[in-house]
Amino acid sequence: MPPFSRPLAALRSFSTSCSGSSPSPASLSLPPIITVPLPIPLPYSLGLTLQESLVARRARARTTSSPTAETARIAAQDVLLLLEHTPVYTVGRREAGGGGAESPEGRRLTALGADYFATQRGGKITFHGPGQLVGYPILNLGPMNLSTRCYVSRLEQTLIHLLQTRYDIASTTSEHTGVWSSPTEKIASIGIQIRHRVTSHGFALNVERRVLDWFAHIVACGIEGASMSSVESVGRERVQGITVKDAVPELIGAFGETFGRRMVSLGEGEGMDEELEEIVGLAVQQARAAQAAPLTG
Repeated sequence: MPPFSRPLAALRSFSTSCSGSSPSPASLSLPPIITVPLPIPLPYSLGLTLQESLVARRARARTTSSPTAETARIAAQDVLLLLEHTPVYTVGRREAGGGGAESPEGRRLTALGADYFATQRGGKITFHGPGQLVGYPILNLGPMNLSTRCYVSRLEQTLIHLLQTRYDIASTTSEHTGVWSSPTEKIASIGIQIRHRVTSHGFALNVERRVLDWFAHIVACGIEGASMSSVESVGRERVQGITVKDAVPELIGAFGETFGRRMVSLGEGEGMDEELEEIVGLAVQQARAAQAAPLTG
């Protein structure tokens, strides 16, 4: 694939706009990031609840009046949630004033068979659903010495690294947050929230071609003249038929390489955490119940 022809002013360089943001040797001394791939698609509301549970758990451990080794471990525990959502259109803080599911726009989009949510993340309207890999990093930026801007750059570079090294897809950044597979096609979106240096929300990578049909009903991220692409739609023959499940281990590898962090699976070795397993298990149980509800209602 030929390199992009784009004005240099439109590109945001990872190395120059985010001085000192390359992974430091000290990052490897931090506790590993626990990776949590969810086995079934989650309704967006459950994804929010799961994130809030993990952020609140860290906050309680950090502010407890009776600190222990266990609360210190929980306060320092970084987690990467990886999942698909059931179909949902979400709007960020800049558009949330336009109303919820009962607004004209909300009713138009829910008529397509998707949910509609106003959120506290940055960014404008986007879609999440089957065929798209969503990542919610719950990370403390302090020990990694990352500013908000540098964290967003690191997420972008993670996705660029993934696409280049695993799928031979050239991609880049632009003046708009996210990752682009061509000057007019966006392959991954980013929208984050940070409270007390702890992150939530995150990124969405279009993996399968089928996810693109849902974007035809909106101006994704509020960018006129742009469209969405996917790994399957722009990749070479060997990625045809790729699934989100296929992309999960590749994303985990690229995330660890770009952030300079060790990655471990929940429930294995340093990823042992019974309470975290219970929190995640409850979310999965609720997702299964929501999935079955139309059949029993």
